Amino acid sequence: MGDIENRPARPSDVPDIRRVARSGWFDAYADFLSTAVIEAELSTWYTPDAVEAAVTDPTRPYFVAVDGDTVVGYSKGVADTPIADLSTLYVSPDCQQGGVGTRLLEIVSDELESRGATTLELTVFAENDGAIGFYEARGFERVGEQISELEAGSAPEYVYRTELDP
Repeated sequence: MGDIENRPARPSDVPDIRRVARSGWFDAYADFLSTAVIEAELSTWYTPDAVEAAVTDPTRPYFVAVDGDTVVGYSKGVADTPIADLSTLYVSPDCQQGGVGTRLLEIVSDELESRGATTLELTVFAENDGAIGFYEARGFERVGEQISELEAGSAPEYVYRTELDP
């Protein structure tokens, strides 16, 4: 892994974002979600049109981490209220543990804060120990639980929250 560049996502990144999503979902969730559930979610949330619409939506900051010409991670947020939502953050499994996720979290948090957010909230599947450890190590606290309704079932989630720097 070379020098990682972080920048706003572009439509030309859509195929790489979809690739990272696929590898990220299977890496993170295959131990507790079936292949059918993962495939159903990917086919709903990560169609080329859906990803392009998300990347080009100016109201929702979307960033990528790029190694050379290859996207190795991405993050997206929503700042409709003072409580912003980190709606997604994935890093290619072979690029984890190198600070890519931390930097993506920082860049999207900074952008959400610049748009008026004071708090950042996210949800994590309750069985996703890797993500739970990642967010807790970065100051997020569990503030609730809920059930995520998936295309082919449901799964328990935890709600995490942290205050953004003033």
